[in-house]
Amino acid sequence: MKTIVNFTDFQELNTNYNQGFSYEALKALFEYYENLEEDTGEEIELDPSLLWDFSEYQIEDLISEYKHSFGSFNTEDFEDYEDYKEDFLNWVQDRTTVIKLNEDSYLIGAF
Repeated sequence: MKTIVNFTDFQELNTNYNQGFSYEALKALFEYYENLEEDTGEEIELDPSLLWDFSEYQIEDLISEYKHSFGSFNTEDFEDYEDYKEDFLNWVQDRTTVIKLNEDSYLIGAF
């Protein structure tokens, strides 16, 4: 027997495990897993690890946390900071799943 999981169940999982995702991030993550199920044809079990595999970041916090890994790039190599952010996000996308929430917020898969 299986239970159909809806967004409210997913919200409850977030609350029960105190993951602190914003509503916008949680909705995007739920849709990501729904699409993944549809694309692969495999059901995904509702499990806390679905939340633990992602972190929500503001772009500035993401850059601050991972810029040391971005390595040879620094802001002086770019005409403007927007170019730097774009290249940085491309670098992250080459390594993991990135879900854009809005202009400055992202869900980043663990890597």
